[in-house]
Amino acid sequence: MSRRPLLLIVLLLCALAAGNVLAQDDLRVLRLGYTEEPDMLVDYTSNTLLGWSMFRLHSQPQWGTTQQQEIVPLLIDEAPSYDNGGIVITDEGTQVIKFTIADWAVWSDGTPITAADFVLPYEIANDGVSQVLAFRMLGGLAGSVAQGETEKDVVVTFDAPNPDWQYAAIVPLPNHILREGYEADLANGIGFELNSWVRQPTVSNGPFVFAEWVTGSYLRFVKNQNYWKDVWFDEVVLNFYSDVSVLEQLMVAGELDMTRYILPASRAAELVAANDFLDVRTSFGGVRLELEYNQGPNGHPALKDQRVRHAMSMGIDRQFMVDEIYNGIAEVANTWWAGTPWYNPDALMLPFDPAGAVELLREAGWYDEDGDGVAEAHGVDGVEDGLPLEITATTYADIQHYQDSLLYVQDVLADIGIKMNITLHTIAEIHGSFTNNSPLATGQYDAYLVAWVPGVATVATFGPYYCTDIPSEANPFGLNGPQICNERVDELWTSLSVSLDQAEREAAADEIQVLMAEDLYTQYLVNILYAATYNKRLVWEASDVSDFTPWLNIADWHYEE
Repeated sequence: MSRRPLLLIVLLLCALAAGNVLAQDDLRVLRLGYTEEPDMLVDYTSNTLLGWSMFRLHSQPQWGTTQQQEIVPLLIDEAPSYDNGGIVITDEGTQVIKFTIADWAVWSDGTPITAADFVLPYEIANDGVSQVLAFRMLGGLAGSVAQGETEKDVVVTFDAPNPDWQYAAIVPLPNHILREGYEADLANGIGFELNSWVRQPTVSNGPFVFAEWVTGSYLRFVKNQNYWKDVWFDEVVLNFYSDVSVLEQLMVAGELDMTRYILPASRAAELVAANDFLDVRTSFGGVRLELEYNQGPNGHPALKDQRVRHAMSMGIDRQFMVDEIYNGIAEVANTWWAGTPWYNPDALMLPFDPAGAVELLREAGWYDEDGDGVAEAHGVDGVEDGLPLEITATTYADIQHYQDSLLYVQDVLADIGIKMNITLHTIAEIHGSFTNNSPLATGQYDAYLVAWVPGVATVATFGPYYCTDIPSEANPFGLNGPQICNERVDELWTSLSVSLDQAEREAAADEIQVLMAEDLYTQYLVNILYAATYNKRLVWEASDVSDFTPWLNIADWHYEE
C-alpha cells in the first residue's frame, strides 16, 4: 500500500471519530465539510467568502433578498418602499430609507434589537481606526445610519440616490454587549478587528448561535432558542479537512451532509454519478477565475507592458481549462460581467495562439537567446539586458481546483518562454490586510490567481480595481492589491452605483469591459459554477446568488422523514 492511501485512511478514521463525538445521537446535527477555515465570523473586517457566509449563518440583516431579488423581511414587519413612505428622495438630492424593527426581533440572550444595534456597525466603519472593508457598509456609498423617532426606528441616508437600495442591508451588532468595550478600545487606538467578538460572537440574532471553535478541526453553532421562528436542527458543525480527498470520502460514507463551493461542479457530478444517495445543485454567482498582474513597484517589469500581458493571454487556452480541468461544467470568461445579462460581447477576447504569443513577446524585447527555454530582456527600456522572464505567482492552498488551474497556466506559459514559480497561501492569507502582510495587499507576487464574488443581482457590483483602493497602512483593507489603475474605469464604475438611468449604467459596464479587455491588467479565465454537493436526505433551500443572505432559509432545513 502506498503512503498516500494509508495517510488518507488514517485521516478518514480520525475524521470519523471526531464526527461521532460531535454528532450525538440525541441531537439533530447539520454536518458541513470544508477545506477552508474562516478567518473570522464577523465580516465587517473580513475579506473572505467564508467569513462573509458565516456571519450570515449566525446573524441576519433587517431584510434579505431571494434569487429573484425580492425583499424578504427578517427583523422587520414591513419592507420600506416609495409607496408606503419608507423611501424618499429629498429636495437636497439625498435618499432616505426608514424601517422599523419588529417587536419580536430579539438577540439570542433575549434583549430586544434596537436602532443602536444598527448604528454601532456604521460607527465602527467610520471611526478612522477600525479596519472595516468599505463595501461592507452601505455598499461603500456615502451615507449615514441613525435612530429615528423611537429606539425601534432606523434611518439610513444616502448622500445620492441609490438605484439598488434593496441591497443596503445592515447586519446589526449587539450594542448592549459591545459598546462599552469598543469605546474603551477605540480610546486606546485599538480597532474593532482586534476585538475577540469577531471570532467568538456569543450572542446573535439568526437561527444559530456560536458555541465553539477548535482551530483546524471544527466550528460549532447551536440553535438560537429565542429566534423568531422554529429551527429544525439543534446544531450546525463545520468540519475542516486539509485534504479534499478526506472530505470526498466522508461525503461518500454519509458522514457529511453537504459541502459548498469547495468541489468544482465537475467533480461533484462524478461523485453523484457514483453514489445515488448524493446530489448536486449548481448556480452561477459571478465567481470567475482571474489572473491579476502586479502593476506595483514589486511586480516584474515585463508585466507593465501591454504586449507581454496580451502574449500571456494568447498562451492560455481557456477552452482547454473548461474542458479538461472543469470537465465542461464551466465557461470561458473574458470580462467581469461574463455570464451575466450585462456581458459585452464586443470586449476583446484574444485567441489561443502560442506561436503568435512568442512573436509578440519578441516584439516587446523578450525572447530566449541562450536556449534555456526562458525568454530574457533584450533592449527593453529600463530593464537590464538578460533579465529572465521569470515570474512568481500564488493561489489558494485550500481549494484544489484553483491549484490545478494555476499549474496548467504554469505549464502553458513555459511553452512561450515564461517561467512561473508558484507558492500557495490560504484564502484568509491572500485576502488579508496590508497590516497583516497579506501577499495580495503587499504585492509580494507578480501574478495572483484569485476569484471575487460580485454576485449577479445587479450590474452595480463592488469594484476591486479603484486607483484609490490600493492597500497601504492608511488603507489596509484596500482591494486593489495588484495596483491596477485606469481613471476612466474608476469614473464609469462609480456611475454604476449612483445613476438612476439603467441604460446609462449598462453603457458604463459595456465601456468598462472594453477598456479592461484592452488593458488586460487582469486576465479573466473561467466562470465557475457554485456547486453544493449534498446527501439527498437533507431537504434544503438556499439563495446562493443573493448578495446578503446565503443562509436565508436554513431554519427550515431538515432531514427527510
